[in-house]
Amino acid sequence: MIPLKLELYNFLAYCGPESLDFAGLHVVCLSGENGAGKSALLDAITWALWGEARARSDDELIHHGRSEMWVTFTFQLGNHVYRVTRQRQAGKATRSGGKSPGRTLLDLQVEHNGAWRSLGEDNVRQTQAKITELLRLDYDTFIHSAFLMQGRADAFTIKPPAERKQVLADILGLEQWEEYDRRAKERLDKVKEELSRITYQLEDIDRELAQREDIEKELEAVQADVVRLSAEREQADAAEREMDLIAQKLEGVERQQADQGARLQAAQRELERIQQQLEEARRQLKQHEDTIARREEIEQGYQRWLEARREDERLSTQAEVYHRLNRERERLKGAIQAEEARLKEHVRQLRARLAEEEKKAGEEGELLKHLEDARSQMEHLDAVQAQRDGLQADRAKLAEARADLAARSRALHEEIEPLKEKVKLLEQGADLGVAECPLCGQPLSQDKCMELIDRFRAEGKEKADRLRTNKAELDKVDKRVQELDSHIADLDRELKRRDAVHKWIATLEEQLKATQAAQEKATALKTDIEKLEAQLAFEDFAHGAREELAGIDRQLADLGYDPGAHQQVRRQHQQYQPFEAHKRELDLALVQLEGERRRVRELDDQCQRQAAAVEAEKKRISELQAEAEALKKRLAAAEQIRRRAAELRQAEHEARLRLDRAQQKLDALNYRARQREQLVGIQAKLEQDKAIYEELRLAFGKKGIPAMIIETAIPEIEKTANELLSRMTNGRMHVRFETQRDTTKGETVETLDIKISDELGTRDYHMYSGGEGFRVNFAIRVALSQLLARRAGAQLQTLVVDEGFGALDANGREQLIEAINAVSRDFARIIVVTHLDELKDAFPARIHVVKMAGGSRLAVS
Repeated sequence: MIPLKLELYNFLAYCGPESLDFAGLHVVCLSGENGAGKSALLDAITWALWGEARARSDDELIHHGRSEMWVTFTFQLGNHVYRVTRQRQAGKATRSGGKSPGRTLLDLQVEHNGAWRSLGEDNVRQTQAKITELLRLDYDTFIHSAFLMQGRADAFTIKPPAERKQVLADILGLEQWEEYDRRAKERLDKVKEELSRITYQLEDIDRELAQREDIEKELEAVQADVVRLSAEREQADAAEREMDLIAQKLEGVERQQADQGARLQAAQRELERIQQQLEEARRQLKQHEDTIARREEIEQGYQRWLEARREDERLSTQAEVYHRLNRERERLKGAIQAEEARLKEHVRQLRARLAEEEKKAGEEGELLKHLEDARSQMEHLDAVQAQRDGLQADRAKLAEARADLAARSRALHEEIEPLKEKVKLLEQGADLGVAECPLCGQPLSQDKCMELIDRFRAEGKEKADRLRTNKAELDKVDKRVQELDSHIADLDRELKRRDAVHKWIATLEEQLKATQAAQEKATALKTDIEKLEAQLAFEDFAHGAREELAGIDRQLADLGYDPGAHQQVRRQHQQYQPFEAHKRELDLALVQLEGERRRVRELDDQCQRQAAAVEAEKKRISELQAEAEALKKRLAAAEQIRRRAAELRQAEHEARLRLDRAQQKLDALNYRARQREQLVGIQAKLEQDKAIYEELRLAFGKKGIPAMIIETAIPEIEKTANELLSRMTNGRMHVRFETQRDTTKGETVETLDIKISDELGTRDYHMYSGGEGFRVNFAIRVALSQLLARRAGAQLQTLVVDEGFGALDANGREQLIEAINAVSRDFARIIVVTHLDELKDAFPARIHVVKMAGGSRLAVS
């Protein structure tokens, strides 16, 4: 993993966006004052990759006063370039006084053909797992190997042996052997489980095979029973078949009986139908004869009905004309009445208008009095308006004066602020001993610096005094403006009545004009009313309707229609109405009389023939009854024969079932014997697999291949660490790793102890000075980093050294720098963090961090 670019926003000391490009940087010094934000850049890298940093929570990483932050870290891994962006929004305060949970977003992208393609998963946890898998490195392994974190350079050295061994295992990528061991254990457990299952199956099969002899004897006995019962059953079946034939014949006879009974019923129904038809024909014949007997009466009544109908039709035609003329007459009368009502309504409306106009004409004196009063009020308001115009002119002059004072105050403010900034810069420079002229940038002596401070302060005081004087004058002007505004407001409230009074005068003048017009209108209205009342009195209106009404009355007189006479004719018509139907019945009787007589004779013959057929059917039914009784006597023993046959069939069926069960048992035993042979073969194969997986578990376990890898890696770590340690201590110090040690019980246990020795012998790590301890820690951590870069598959090509130089003397620092340069060929990026001035120029590149009021800033040189 090689850093390419780091981008921050509101992260720790950095407010707003900040960017760091690692292009062209190999061994670089990250410098700046304590607290400037050097370590924050490293925190940004670890927080972007793993969501981990020195802070206890993500919200503590957000710049003070801000609510969100983000970090984007671009790095190269192998032949690919990746970009990780992690964002954080702080939780908001709730009404209950608590805080809502914040929100974190995480995305992983890869560069492909000049564009970025997202590899992120559905949530932060899954995306984080993908990043860790991609790096083949977690946060804990990183800070215990390639990252010598500030204050934690000894993080690996002071760990307990078991934890040191775990870190080394992570660096060596031994977790894959744990995965192999887990898989081998899973498969071994499955093999053991399968072996146990097969053993139980073989035991069950052996118990079943022990019953073979008993099952074979049972099969022979059942076969003999089947042969005997089969012969007896065949004899019973023959007797049963004979009974079945007799039963079938009886069923045929009974069916014939049923059919014959149905035919008898049909013949009887047919006889009843013919008898009913004969009775109906005789009734119809009698009805025709009775109708013909009333022939003269019916024909006379029918003739009277015809005469009444013709007279009704004639009068109905006249009635239509009569009713049409009456409807028209009523319409014309309505029109005349409507016109009369219209004229009366017009007279009423004119009288109402006349009353209104006379009332208006009587209001002239009152209106003149109101008009005089309104004109007096308007003269007073004109005087008030003149007073207000004078006050408004005074206020405009004051506003101009105030604008001049305000402009002078702003100018003084603008002149005072640069003076304050110059004094502040000079005071900061004086405190640091590096003051510069704020105008030309030239260095200043301490005395010159103080002289400039005094001069700028005096100039600032003089401008501040002028500013206060200006402010006092402004206050006076503002007070006078307020007084004028108050007086003008009072006058404005009084002048609000001006428009109303003006409108009132105009209204009164219009009303006076209206009274004069009202007098003229009243005279004209009286004339119109007299004309209309004359028309009503002499009925001088609706002339056309009156002429049409007279014509209608003449037509009604000429028509001569009498509604009473018409009603009498209608009653006669209804009285003789039944003779119309009687006439149709008479005509029908005359036509059908001879036919009905022939039909009565024919139906009487059919009735006699059908009665003879009914008697023949009854005789055939008696013959079939005798035949059925004879067959039933022969079937008396059939039930016993069938019962015996059924018993024998059931016995044979049960015997054959026993035979099938016995044969199935024997077949099952044969199948189980074949199955046993297969299971024995599978059992042997599983035993072989079990032995293989047990051997694999030994190989994959901690005492197997992982132990061999650690044993192989330890000399490499010792060699690298001791080369660096020798270079930094002139060969005085040496480090050794022990992977086993003896217990007080004489047993040997696995461990990872660190033994440090110098010219005085081997001592505990805590017995060495801070500088010596840092040399040991640095040597071991660089050795672990080189091992991580070469062997873990993590491709970590970056080394970070955050502080530690303060514990070394000048010679020690020089030796450490030489050691860093010596291992630089093994790393693509080495970042050394320090605040010591003498080390800033010891490296070919430098990233300088400066803390400012608006947030820390960085520069690359």
